[in-house]
Amino acid sequence: MGQNDNQFYQMESKDDNFVDDDIAIHLLVREYYKEHLDTGEYIAYLQRERDCRAYHTGMIQSRKEGVEEGKILGKQEGIEEGIMLGKEEGIRLGKEEGILEVKRDCVLMIFKKEFPYEDTHFLENLSIEQYDAIMKLLSENGSLEQIHEVLKK
Repeated sequence: MGQNDNQFYQMESKDDNFVDDDIAIHLLVREYYKEHLDTGEYIAYLQRERDCRAYHTGMIQSRKEGVEEGKILGKQEGIEEGIMLGKEEGIRLGKEEGILEVKRDCVLMIFKKEFPYEDTHFLENLSIEQYDAIMKLLSENGSLEQIHEVLKK
């Protein structure tokens, strides 16, 4: 209120050619301004403006909080999904490893029965396909040379 009064006085002092009517209009405007500044209507308007700003500020803050919460939830879901995928992959690898061990043990058992004096170290760490091929040869009474040929492939 004081700042606006100063603007009116500055305007009045800058222009020395004020006419009495202009001064009267100036005083009337100042008086009208002071009257309406203190009314309940103006105060209610200011309260509505303040409430609107608080509401919009709250919305912005809520949006930011929502985004952060969404990131946390998304990360948790990603971790859970990763655990499930990792578990499935582990189960698959475990099954493959189990099948490989069983096939190796079977091949070693039959090989030792067919070739009791031969070294079996070369039959360690083979692939499932190689164990299958050797198993087929052993079931068909294949020779030691044929078994070595499978290992070269």
